[in-house]
Amino acid sequence: MSASLLARSLARGGGRRDRHTGLLAVLAVGIGVAVLLLTLGANVALLERSDRTAWTRPVAAANPVAVQATSTAYLAGQPVTVVRLAATSTGATPAPPGLSAFPSPGSVWLSPALAADLADRPEANPFGPATGRLGGAGLTGPDQRVAVLGVRAGDPSLRTPVWQNQLAEADFSGAVPIRDFTGRPAASSDALRQYLTLGQIAAVLIVVPILTLLGAAARLGAGRRAQRLARLRLAGGSRRTVLGVAAVEAVTLGVTGSALGALLYAAATPAVAHLPVGGSSFFAGQLWVGVVPLVAVLLGATALFAVSMVLPLRRVLADPLGVTEQQRDRMPVWWRLLAGIAAFAGFALVTRRNGTESMAVIFGLAAVFAVIAALGPVVVHLLGSITVRRAKRRADAARLIAGRRLLDDPRSSFRAVSGVVMASFIAGFFALFAIGSGGTVWGSADRLEVAVPAATAQHDLQRASAALRSAGLPATLHEVDAGSLLFVDQARGDTAYLATTLPADRKAANRVRATLAAALPGAPAATGSDVGDREDRFARDFTRATAVVLIVGLLVAAASAGITAAAGVLDRRETYRRLWHAGVPVRVLDRSRVLEHTAPLVGCAGLAALAGIFAAAPVTAQQSSIGFGGIALLTGALAGGYLASRIALAASRRLLANAATH
Repeated sequence: MSASLLARSLARGGGRRDRHTGLLAVLAVGIGVAVLLLTLGANVALLERSDRTAWTRPVAAANPVAVQATSTAYLAGQPVTVVRLAATSTGATPAPPGLSAFPSPGSVWLSPALAADLADRPEANPFGPATGRLGGAGLTGPDQRVAVLGVRAGDPSLRTPVWQNQLAEADFSGAVPIRDFTGRPAASSDALRQYLTLGQIAAVLIVVPILTLLGAAARLGAGRRAQRLARLRLAGGSRRTVLGVAAVEAVTLGVTGSALGALLYAAATPAVAHLPVGGSSFFAGQLWVGVVPLVAVLLGATALFAVSMVLPLRRVLADPLGVTEQQRDRMPVWWRLLAGIAAFAGFALVTRRNGTESMAVIFGLAAVFAVIAALGPVVVHLLGSITVRRAKRRADAARLIAGRRLLDDPRSSFRAVSGVVMASFIAGFFALFAIGSGGTVWGSADRLEVAVPAATAQHDLQRASAALRSAGLPATLHEVDAGSLLFVDQARGDTAYLATTLPADRKAANRVRATLAAALPGAPAATGSDVGDREDRFARDFTRATAVVLIVGLLVAAASAGITAAAGVLDRRETYRRLWHAGVPVRVLDRSRVLEHTAPLVGCAGLAALAGIFAAAPVTAQQSSIGFGGIALLTGALAGGYLASRIALAASRRLLANAATH
């Protein structure tokens, strides 16, 4: 009989318990693969954003055909990227991304989001009637606000001061002679690079718990599987036959789970695309990882699952009689302790030498995660010894059963709580971060400043004041020192600053902005509130990313706890039945199960949170203590993980009663 037919026969003979365990494993793999693909898709989308904005960072050309200037305006507190283009050659000029042709002088092309905003606030429109819509090829996402304006060569709007900001290079550049719209990549200081680094760190913090979930899924029903294959070995099955049966079962479950994960990824992509990052959500297509990465993730997840499922069966080949007698595994402690010490020391050394360099932090986090996974069973083994000693002193049957479980199989006990442990590490890591001022740092919140060349300041002041009077606006314009426009590039010449206090009425304030923008085209203009909101955008996105990573971690933890709790009951059904027939009440069995779960949960999660704080300390050298927000984050994550675990145990309580009494 072939290995596939034999595996099918054994699986059919295993009954409903084995089928349920297999379904739980498929579900765990599906969840893990879906989250892996979504995480990869988010990083692909962030990388594509960097490429999509390259055209707004013009590169000077030797034989130019056009001039490009990029600036930023503000509409209701939202930044609007304004690109001015002027042809300088009578020959062919290339079309910018999102347009079918080079814009003619006087034409106005708006992104869909900006067009919708201006339709709702016509008084805020400083550009005039729109010629058409800017296509998605020129946008980072559907919510980005961009205006492309066609002007004539030598237009005054191309000679205004340039507002420089190293964290927003893509939105500011003076008039640059160009030949095409290739542009240049974002610099390391650009906000886009910060988002890429944030995405990579979030990927590590999410992927490692997912890999742990896949490993835990592979070991669901490991005891019954080992006994089933051991009987096959004792019945005369060859090593090759036993390995073939195990491999067929593992690959079948892995492929099925991976396919389910791909379907979940496709179903969840439209919803995930609506998450705002960097001022815009994503196009759904941006989250598509591509055929090759998709196949690689599916094959990799299947291979990891299959290897994790087959490797523990080496004992079946070497000593099938020992498996049927349920001998306890030895717990290799020393190499795990040494690996842990070496990894933590290496992380401290690398971060000290390389500071907050993104790749050093990412590899360091991966190493610390691996250490937690290696040391977790050691901690569980020690907790098992303590639990057994306390149970003997108190004559506590439930505690004794729980302690023996922890001693007999510390790896399995740690896998049951590993999701919460990893989420606790994530919470500890983020608890030390304090980002964003949350207020106005430069200038005044309601004072609009406009930067103009010093040589024409008086003329610009008179022209802008006349425009305000013609529009019937009571705003008064006067010359001031730099405040919100502190970052205007002084290298382009002397700059003067005009300012007015915006009315409290939103529509009147929008009219003042639009009137000044039309009177002084291309001149940088902003309030302190505009600049503060823009500078705090990354802080808001960081907070949102923290919440997403923690929620995903806790959901993975809940799924892992629920799946392993149910599979544990199915795997130990015979043991529970024997204990019940021996006179142990179901409530005692359930209490032992809770203790078996709670002891490693509290111990390992607490240590993981401390490890997260340790890992974050070199990255946040300026923040040496945990603030109220960090304490709340850490407390909420630990409480959420504990609650999720208790709910998972409660959900399988009826399954325990049926397993013990039937």
